[in-house]
Amino acid sequence: MAQSDDRSDAFLLKEYDALRLEMRDRLCESWKLEKFALGGAAAISVWLFTHFKEVPRVAWWVPFAFLLICSTRFVAIQLHLATRAGMYISRVEAHFLGNNGGWETFFRPLPLNETIAISVVWIAALLSAFALPFLVPLVHPI
Repeated sequence: MAQSDDRSDAFLLKEYDALRLEMRDRLCESWKLEKFALGGAAAISVWLFTHFKEVPRVAWWVPFAFLLICSTRFVAIQLHLATRAGMYISRVEAHFLGNNGGWETFFRPLPLNETIAISVVWIAALLSAFALPFLVPLVHPI
């Protein structure tokens, strides 16, 4: 953000608006992905429990694999938002607003309560799905 003329400021403002829209869209995508992953893994597990006599033992790994793939995408989205997009927007905010910046600058040093809560949900879901293939034979001998 070396120079500050009207053209570069206009460009930065357009870019800022586009990045904010991208961030909003990515956040919406990540929350939809989270609902899809948790609901999908639960639905697969329920189906497996209702058909436990007909499915091979390896099928019990499907909920875990499904969650693992979805969680990888979820983490990639969150990292993109927190690092690349968020850090760049912080620089644009600082350019126009000084060191106090805007939302991204304000948000960065705050506690990670939501991040911790989201992580706990994903970890619990992954651990449950991972344990499923080991626990099912104890409840329902295959």
